[in-house]
Amino acid sequence: PSVHRPGSLIIVTDASGDDGVGGYALLADAPHEVFIVSDWWPADVRAALHASADEAQAALRRGGSREALPYLPMPAAELAGQLLVAELVAREAQQRGLRVRRVIAVGDCEPATRALDALRGSSTSPHMRSLVQRAELAPWRWLSVHVPREANVDADRLSHPQMAAAVLDEVAAAHLTPTRLGGAEGEVAEADWEATRRAIAAGVPAGERRRYKRRRRSAAAALDAAAP
Repeated sequence: PSVHRPGSLIIVTDASGDDGVGGYALLADAPHEVFIVSDWWPADVRAALHASADEAQAALRRGGSREALPYLPMPAAELAGQLLVAELVAREAQQRGLRVRRVIAVGDCEPATRALDALRGSSTSPHMRSLVQRAELAPWRWLSVHVPREANVDADRLSHPQMAAAVLDEVAAAHLTPTRLGGAEGEVAEADWEATRRAIAAGVPAGERRRYKRRRRSAAAALDAAAP
């Protein structure tokens, strides 16, 4: 599809296994504006990413141990980031009376690219299936584009939120308007992490999901109690 047609949105995203997720987006209806998303992973999502990369945890999962922690594979984190950025920009567009009709999702993760291309495909990962189901509900068409990692530099920088300010300055220096989505510091609202957390829960054995959800609620309550 033409990227210049009204309703066309290009998103370029990346996810870090340690820091966060980010990307930038170009909306055909706002040609002089660059939308920026850059935020740290919530603590539970970061813990799930670390559990995915941990060999001891992988051994527990292979053995079906109840001690295995909830985990989120990196390709699922990449796909979750694409959904997050697309949904945040589409919401901003809607608030302006605009409608996103097609999303061209650019990223450097081949499994995420294939998952978006197939949508109703046969991914063996419960995490990816959960996210694909979310993507299918979107009121726009998806086109997924894979690029080499070295061509995805700015999105990579935005997946490390400490670098976001420099990217915003560079956009402004190019005589474009940078619009950072989220709160005052670019923070993503708690409700907008729900798709990512559902993906984590999808990878928890069915018999353990209730316990996992209880632990999540307890952790959230503890954070609320500790907040000033």
